[in-house]
This record gives sequence, C-alpha cells and structure tokens, in this order.
Amino acid sequence: MSTPSWDDHRALHDSAMECVDEAMKFHRQGFPQASRRMYRMAFIRERRAAELWPPHWFKGVVWRSAGWIALNCGQTDNARFCARAGLALDGLPGCVRGDLEEVLAAADGRKDEVVA
Repeated sequence: MSTPSWDDHRALHDSAMECVDEAMKFHRQGFPQASRRMYRMAFIRERRAAELWPPHWFKGVVWRSAGWIALNCGQTDNARFCARAGLALDGLPGCVRGDLEEVLAAADGRKDEVVA
C-alpha cells in the first residue's frame, strides 16, 4: 500500500470544506438539523485530514479548520483537542499559531480575551 500523497490529503480537506458549504447553505435556508449533520460530517473529515497530513506547517491550518468546525457543531472538547494538536506542531507561522489560540479561547468561552 502506498503512502497517501499531498493530493490525497488535500482531497479529504476539500471534501470537508464542501460539507461546510452545504452546512452553511442549510443554515441559511432554515434547516438547522441538516446544517448540524453536515457540520459533523465536515468535522470528521477535517479531523481525519489533520491526523493524516504529513509534517508541515499547513497541518496547523487543517487543525485550525477542524477546531472551528467543531465549534460550529457545539463540540468544544473536540475544538480544544484540535487547537492543542495544532499548537503542539513545530514551525507554525505566527498567524496560524494566533488562529489556533483563538480557537482554543473560543472553546474556553474566552473569545473576548484574545488579543489581535
């Protein structure tokens, strides 16, 4: 079995983003249950993409995305997990680190304490 390529990981991430788009569409149309279902599906895919992504600073971006999606699902524990997993990576650009700290603060209910 071959090692998944960057394109394989990107496809999983893109699939998660398509689910987010659908979730937002359902939300705008007034279908909250369908929206939550799509957000949960997006979270599962994005977390898997983050877990599988090879060591690279972009892995932090995917963890950040998974964290925000988890917050949209109301899954604060999962959001914390994702943010902490991303923050544990070496070589993160400052802006990605800041975004992950925002996810963690939002999950902890301290969004207003984040300093830009």
